[in-house]
Amino acid sequence: MMIYDYIIIGGGIAGGVCAYELGKRRQKCIILEKNSRQSEKVCGGGVSYKALNKLQEIGISVDPLLE
Repeated sequence: MMIYDYIIIGGGIAGGVCAYELGKRRQKCIILEKNSRQSEKVCGGGVSYKALNKLQEIGISVDPLLE
C-alpha cells in the first residue's frame, strides 16, 4: 500500500501545479481525477493572464497554451 503526504482532488491546472510544487519539495502526492481521459478544454477554453504568469513563475513553459 502506498502512503501519500497529500491527496489532490482534480487534475486540472490547479491540481497539476499543486502536485508539481509538492513534488519539488519531495512530498508524495496522488491526483484523483473523475474523468477517464484528458480534455483540452481548460478554464472554459482559455487561461487567464494571471494563471499564465503563475505557471511561468514556477518554471512551466506556457508556449503550448499560446498556440
